[in-house]
Amino acid sequence: MRRRLLLLAILLAPPATVLGVLAVGPAPEVAAEPVSLPEVRVAAAPAAPDPVERELRFTDEEGAPLAGVVAVLLEPEFAVGRSGDDGRATLVTTGVEGAIRLTAATAGREVLDLRAPSWPEAPLTLAVLPDRPLADPAETALAPRRFRVVPAAATGALRDALLAVRPRDAADTAAALAATDADGRAELLLPPPPWTVAVFAPGFGPRPEALLLEHEVAAAPAGEVRLEIRAGALTVRGLPPRALVELRRDGASLGLYRVPISGRLTWPVLPPGHWTLAHGDEEAVEVLLEPGETTVEWPRSGG
Repeated sequence: MRRRLLLLAILLAPPATVLGVLAVGPAPEVAAEPVSLPEVRVAAAPAAPDPVERELRFTDEEGAPLAGVVAVLLEPEFAVGRSGDDGRATLVTTGVEGAIRLTAATAGREVLDLRAPSWPEAPLTLAVLPDRPLADPAETALAPRRFRVVPAAATGALRDALLAVRPRDAADTAAALAATDADGRAELLLPPPPWTVAVFAPGFGPRPEALLLEHEVAAAPAGEVRLEIRAGALTVRGLPPRALVELRRDGASLGLYRVPISGRLTWPVLPPGHWTLAHGDEEAVEVLLEPGETTVEWPRSGG
């Protein structure tokens, strides 16, 4: 129960000044050949809604377009987009109206945590991340603290993951948000520990369904805080090109995804567990995702 309350507090807390460093690049390739044989079940699925494409524009302080910004719409529904060279990001939604909350980040700039009564028409500006020295652990004021996220069973680091950190005993305090860079590192402006740290899968924002790790830090180390996560990579092959596929977990939608001409979709980092994929009014496919790499063949109609 305490774990669920902490997650809800992270999602519902008021906006705060947040910092982040995000390295943007192509998603890691997943091996074409299946690595494991997942548990796959077919179940009846409701018809997917008609997609509505909505646009966001991102600029720097001088009004120049910002490329490579990852935008995550959290409310009133979930969607993900990435800006191109013109600073424009397209998010595939179902057209739900109402107040919005979204996060956006790119390399070397502050994480934007926006709440607005309606869809923003004006460009959104991401400020340059200030350059500050690493804090002395003995300090008592707000100071920069560094974290590193790494896969538990593999070499390398996890980039684009979202960290949400708050004082352990201050549930009403807004969480500081940061995104990891190519080395899996992120920096946040924090008070002294203890902290509660939550790590969410890349591209999903602070959604409970995308939680990779929740960890308590009792004392700040001399250097960075190392966080090890367990995750799975999911690849689905044989999908109809240009179709829309919905990803779900625990009954919640985690967005609509357009299938490329290859007929293959890949989510490089997801929490292990049961996931559901639905395409149009066809039957849904349920997958038990284990740590490591999992490849699923989409069942053909009438097969």
